[in-house]
Amino acid sequence: GKKGYLEKSEVKTLLHQAVHHTPKQPKPAEPTDEELNFVMVSTLHSEPDPNTAKFTQLHVLSALEIWKTYLKNKTKISGWVDKYDGNHTGKLNIEEFKHLIHDLKHGEEYTATDEDIAKCFHDASLRPENEKNDMELKTTELMGALTLWYSEEGKRVAEQLTQVEAEVDAAIAEGGSAPPELLDRFSSLEEHKKHNAV
Repeated sequence: GKKGYLEKSEVKTLLHQAVHHTPKQPKPAEPTDEELNFVMVSTLHSEPDPNTAKFTQLHVLSALEIWKTYLKNKTKISGWVDKYDGNHTGKLNIEEFKHLIHDLKHGEEYTATDEDIAKCFHDASLRPENEKNDMELKTTELMGALTLWYSEEGKRVAEQLTQVEAEVDAAIAEGGSAPPELLDRFSSLEEHKKHNAV
């Protein structure tokens, strides 16, 4: 019978086969062990114990989403590592990461706190809890942090959009028009959502 979960090697094959290639975009190389690790850790990060959690069919979609986002942004993120890596270790510490996130937001509608950023940074680290304090993230880990970041930020923005849409509808139902500041907020969230799409 089937064991109900996928081995690491099976996840690797799955990721490699899942990405469609076009003449313009040749098929990417097989995921490296570090990349595979990153996708699995990112996918399982919400499980009670990501280190022992099994990778099941339920995780496949999420893993593919993370992998595709990663491939799409790989070059861009490598550039960011170079730009923000003040001490040239090829890695970023939490302060450098915060700096990167704050610059990324382009002064737009922005919903996250320093805690959100720190959580993202720590979730993306591919190492045990006890080593997470003074760490720096390597490129793949940083990819993880930013991929998680975009998906979390996307969720936050979507929630706020839904809320503002409901307020706009209510205002229109009540008085025939919505207050300008509400419409401004709506369009800035829409803009943010577009900008944040990875």
